[in-house]
Amino acid sequence: MKTRIIFLILLLFTVSCGSSMDYYLHPTADISYIKRVAILPLQNFSRDNMANERIRDILETEILKLHLFDVVERGQVDTILREFRIRDFADITPNVLKKIGQRLGIQAVFMGAVDEYKVEQAGGISLPIVSVSLRLIDIQSGKVIWQISASEKGGGALTRLFGVGQKSLSEVSHILIKKCLKTLS
Repeated sequence: MKTRIIFLILLLFTVSCGSSMDYYLHPTADISYIKRVAILPLQNFSRDNMANERIRDILETEILKLHLFDVVERGQVDTILREFRIRDFADITPNVLKKIGQRLGIQAVFMGAVDEYKVEQAGGISLPIVSVSLRLIDIQSGKVIWQISASEKGGGALTRLFGVGQKSLSEVSHILIKKCLKTLS
């Protein structure tokens, strides 16, 4: 009987894990030539008006912490986008990407979107949920080197059952972005 209970608890814990991830890495991709990148403003499909800026900050922080690439300072990126009069992602053509790359001295650019950024209430427990879609694009060719769609929830079975291990929206965001970036190597 005890064995069945333990088995059910373990099954519940693994079934209700809080993350999902689907990614693509170009089969011939060798990202060792990429030394410096820019992170473009992310699109925001969440209800939180600042979610895209928060995730952009976290993406930059985690890229630097993992020593993946040097990152162009955000102000420089935003200035170049204003100079090129880029207000919409549809304005970013391969030709424009090359010009941005030349001006910023980068080999690749991160683009993407925040799909979900919220806290759900479930039985008195707060469950943060963050979902992103990101891609790394080669400046010279305009080709997608890497793309990922991923989500993370801030609580597994223990949180749901016992309220143990609750995480903040910021913590969940850092966990998610770190997991995403680790698929690059």
